[in-house]
Amino acid sequence: MTFTIKGDYFHNNFYLPPTTGLDSSYKLLTKTNPANNDEKLWECPIDSRHITPVVESAEIGFNSWKKTSWADRCKFIEKFLDIVQDKKDQITRAISMETGRPLWETQFELKQTIQNIRFSIPKSDSIISSQKSHEIDQDDSLGIQMATTRYRPIGPVLIISSFCHPFLIPVVNIINAMLSGSSIILKPSPYTCYTAQLIIECFHEAQFPLGVINCINGKDDISRRLLNEKNIKGVLFTGSKEVGLKVLDTTHQDLSKVVSLQLSTKNTSIIHEDCNIDFVLNELLTSAFLSSGQNCTSTSLVAIHKNIQDEFISRFHQLAKKIIIDHPIDYDMEPFMGPVIDKQFVDNYILYIGMAKREGIEEIMRGKQIDKKFKGNYVTPSIHLSTTFNKNSRFMTSEIIAPTCTFIPYDDIEEAICISNNTEFGLISSVYSQNESIIEKSLSEIQCGLININIPTTTTLYHIPYGGIKNSGNHRQAAINTVSDCIYPISSLSRGQTENNGTQLIGLSK
Repeated sequence: MTFTIKGDYFHNNFYLPPTTGLDSSYKLLTKTNPANNDEKLWECPIDSRHITPVVESAEIGFNSWKKTSWADRCKFIEKFLDIVQDKKDQITRAISMETGRPLWETQFELKQTIQNIRFSIPKSDSIISSQKSHEIDQDDSLGIQMATTRYRPIGPVLIISSFCHPFLIPVVNIINAMLSGSSIILKPSPYTCYTAQLIIECFHEAQFPLGVINCINGKDDISRRLLNEKNIKGVLFTGSKEVGLKVLDTTHQDLSKVVSLQLSTKNTSIIHEDCNIDFVLNELLTSAFLSSGQNCTSTSLVAIHKNIQDEFISRFHQLAKKIIIDHPIDYDMEPFMGPVIDKQFVDNYILYIGMAKREGIEEIMRGKQIDKKFKGNYVTPSIHLSTTFNKNSRFMTSEIIAPTCTFIPYDDIEEAICISNNTEFGLISSVYSQNESIIEKSLSEIQCGLININIPTTTTLYHIPYGGIKNSGNHRQAAINTVSDCIYPISSLSRGQTENNGTQLIGLSK
């Protein structure tokens, strides 16, 4: 076993469920290395009996943490970030081994996370300031002199995270919720339990107060039972649309819960005829095939202007054939792509490739499973060309968590925007053009939470608000504005008690 799982974390300690005897855990998660299926990374026992102490711990943590000043919360978080920096090699290696993503990419994820959080922390103060006062004109007919708004944290927050960015997404959500004064329960992806454990170890070493940070491993049944816990007041979920709907179904009758969903995607890029082709080729290669396409920000559909489609697609194909695919750490040549995270995702990918063929979509580059030095979940990228966007095509409308890219030609920008908007999802779009009117029209009409201009869909900044719309979310903002989902306002009106400043009552007898 490469890694050792310490168990669930509550009351500021790890607790490993028993694995032998009559009291043993009845379920066991196992994880093999996606880059080398002969290597077992870890075993993780699951115990639903830990749900009660985890929630109790979070309640204790909330009652103390909400009284901690914003400045002191920041000091704890800074200490956590320093520890993460010291452990960066251990963390990035774990991410690469669990997800299959190349080491250079996971190193960038960790660096980006630290930089974004340090830049964002000061901005959170304006969102969660404990008191905001508004003076009222003295001639107000009601005699009100002051209106004050205070912001309170909502309570324990459950964070259900995905294997997509298993460090960045949970850490950003955890810290934003912590800044609000809320305590945390992390339920990580069952594919990345060890990365989650390293995150929790860093919080532990930073000596956060008792119960502020908690973690429990498991699959959907653990999530469902946590969602039913009355004392959990916030839910930050990252995952598929299908599971997101189950989250809503479980929580919809609990009006005390705030639920933020960041869901499936089918991100688009629009490439206009006036673009710099040399520049856009590299940008699109990154946004389509980075992380082997296992990224909620990956580009899946490309609206390409007909005047440049032949040249662009031909050169893109030649560039894609040069992509090095290998083990993320133990490689012969440093790879651009590693394996996909699990054999199930390989099977799904091959299934979709066959589906595209049956639907009559032209295949430019065939996606297939390949053999490398180690037996792993290695696949090649795929490129397809369709004459139109077909709403009835499962291949074109489904979220495919794999390295695939489909081109759709267009004549004018209205048609390109229509292609982008015809998907059921709406997280990120990119537009490549130098024409200001086209850029402005795209910004006005594309239905997405983030629209990048001459920047790939895989580029995001966490100190600006954005979030999924349509079936990519429920209009809750991710990044720094996650803080807003973890607080609620308490307002008050006040005036002094002086003679004759009371309201004159009408209809009283003398």
